[in-house]
Amino acid sequence: MKTFPLDTILHEYNFVPLGGPAYWDWNQHRVRGEYWRLYWNDAPGAFIRPEGGAETELLPDRLILLPPGLVYASRCTAEVHHFFLHFTMPEPYREAEQRPFPATDPETVAAAARLAHSFPGTDNLRRYATRLNLLIWSALLEVPDQALPPLRQYDPRIVRAMERLRTDPDADNSRLARDAGLSRNSFLRLFRTEVGAPPQQFARRERLLQAARQLHFSESSIEEIAQQAGFCDRYHFSRAFRKEFNCGPATYRKLAIRRHDGSRR
Repeated sequence: MKTFPLDTILHEYNFVPLGGPAYWDWNQHRVRGEYWRLYWNDAPGAFIRPEGGAETELLPDRLILLPPGLVYASRCTAEVHHFFLHFTMPEPYREAEQRPFPATDPETVAAAARLAHSFPGTDNLRRYATRLNLLIWSALLEVPDQALPPLRQYDPRIVRAMERLRTDPDADNSRLARDAGLSRNSFLRLFRTEVGAPPQQFARRERLLQAARQLHFSESSIEEIAQQAGFCDRYHFSRAFRKEFNCGPATYRKLAIRRHDGSRR
């Protein structure tokens, strides 16, 4: 029986003021991230405009979902409070159509408003995190099927190999083949058929995706991130990163939304 992953990785969430002398700067010329963004605002007055697309206002009666890789500008004309989630999803959500997706189901919008106004203490963090995950999946249900690639169901042996490569990107093909109960050649053939790339190419892309998230969500230097991603130096890391994302890591780091004090989010 074939299977597919359902894991959600939540990177960051908050409920912050925008506009005027607020701490968060929403007036950005170019923003990008290799993760999903979910937005809800408690009042009108903030806008996003994808490159080559129409401007969308963030309103209290809807959520806005932005898919990985979408490049957009943002602006704010009034003081509002902004609830956001940044998260990573498995296939098929990694390759969604490049445009904003509204989620307007009243129960989903009401759930977002409740979560925005009820940040948890340590005693109920588990329940809050569970509700955040429910909100993510409820909003994603409103993404139209035609905006996503077909769901690929993987051979369970390949799912295990993919999970191993995410945690141990240097795992060699012979070991992966043994764990899958296959000869090396049979494993490589099956992996390429199922995933569309050989194991080492898959592992490198996973490492670069993780590095892209670190560039936005950590204060580590590019040299440190390069080392953690398994590259011998910044030069080789930058070359691979530019090939994958069409810009270098220093430029990519600047594409995170910034607070007024210059730090990222």
